[in-house]
Amino acid sequence: MNFRLFALLACFPVLMFSCQDEPANGDVAGLHTASLPAVTTPYPRQAPDSAWTPERCSIDWYPCPPVGTGRYQTMEDFPFFPVNDWAKDQADEQGMLYMHDLYQMRAEGKKMIMLSVTAGWCSVCRSQFPNLSTIATMYPDVAFLIIVAQDTAGEASDLAYAKVYSDGYNWDDDANIFVTNDSNFLFERYMNIAAYPFNAFIDISNMEIISYESGLTSLTIYSDAIQSALSKVK
Repeated sequence: MNFRLFALLACFPVLMFSCQDEPANGDVAGLHTASLPAVTTPYPRQAPDSAWTPERCSIDWYPCPPVGTGRYQTMEDFPFFPVNDWAKDQADEQGMLYMHDLYQMRAEGKKMIMLSVTAGWCSVCRSQFPNLSTIATMYPDVAFLIIVAQDTAGEASDLAYAKVYSDGYNWDDDANIFVTNDSNFLFERYMNIAAYPFNAFIDISNMEIISYESGLTSLTIYSDAIQSALSKVK
């Protein structure tokens, strides 16, 4: 099933109100779920020689392998290009950030990363993300990483659309919010369900995935999910 067709499908609630797509040939909307084991696994829709290999690791730089895409596994270190102004100010001269840059934020008192994967066509996402600016202010010890995976037509989002999505919520000046796309299908591999929005909580002390949530459709539900995840971090 291609992206143009799947955008026409009905969106229905699953696992706490999420928008779900149907599988095609063992692949769900171009995703492989959290069963993939490590960085040496070829990424969806890419050749085997395109897998990402981190340059280095250490307790001060970024946790060393083994890494994986499942719960209680260490998230790998790979690059992304932020599109919102605050996050771009944190990037290098090429406009790039790495997961190890977020890991370094533990020195600033950050305890957790909340990874959220969204899509422009997803109606449930439009219930969750209007509350993000308020949530980011309420939880300064959390870094919020927003992955705009697909546009309104169900096509893979480029950076330009990710910026449009971010601007729709006025995230440019919000501290602790990082917005990007997923052109290499790096982040979507962490989705353990084929549903948007997808939320994962990562302990910043060791970059381990500690829990998952689906659509957080009110400020209270959003806040409760973060507090529950924070209770699990070291």
